[in-house]
Amino acid sequence: KFRKENVELRTQIAELSTAGFDDDASTIGSLSAVARLAEEAETFSAKIEVEKRKIGDHERKIRDCDATIHEKKTTLATVSTDNALRKKVQQLNDSLDLAAKRFASEIANNKTARGQINELRRERKRFKQLMAQYKSRMSNVERQVQQVVGDSQGWLEERQEYVTRIEDLQNQSDSAQEEFLSQCRELKHV
Repeated sequence: KFRKENVELRTQIAELSTAGFDDDASTIGSLSAVARLAEEAETFSAKIEVEKRKIGDHERKIRDCDATIHEKKTTLATVSTDNALRKKVQQLNDSLDLAAKRFASEIANNKTARGQINELRRERKRFKQLMAQYKSRMSNVERQVQQVVGDSQGWLEERQEYVTRIEDLQNQSDSAQEEFLSQCRELKHV
């Protein structure tokens, strides 16, 4: 495409440069036309050189791309025929999927276990609170029991004293009754 345009531009320049000399060689208009055409020729030739450089760069890039494509095709051809590698990749993908499923189930189990642990912690806290309450109640009951035991021991001792007194009084009354009866017998005899 660029080469075609270059050829067309050159032919136009050649026609214009010769066309001005054929009509009238002595006129100033033709000289200015020639100068203008020469400037255009220089401009076009500079553009042509720039385009040639661009074409060279593009051709070099195309060669580099062709070489890269050839390398990639070669690499793909060796990889595509390697069934063992494909199988290994498939196995790795399968084991990765299995590991991901196991991981997800472990996460779910951990979440459930965490909920149970939190519930057990709450229950332990409640249990400790209840135990503290029952311990305080138990210490109060123990104090009351000790007080009752102390009181009952005091009453038992007092009862024992009363029993002893009653026995003494009973013995005294028995002896007094015997004395009375013996005196009554003596009076009967007298």
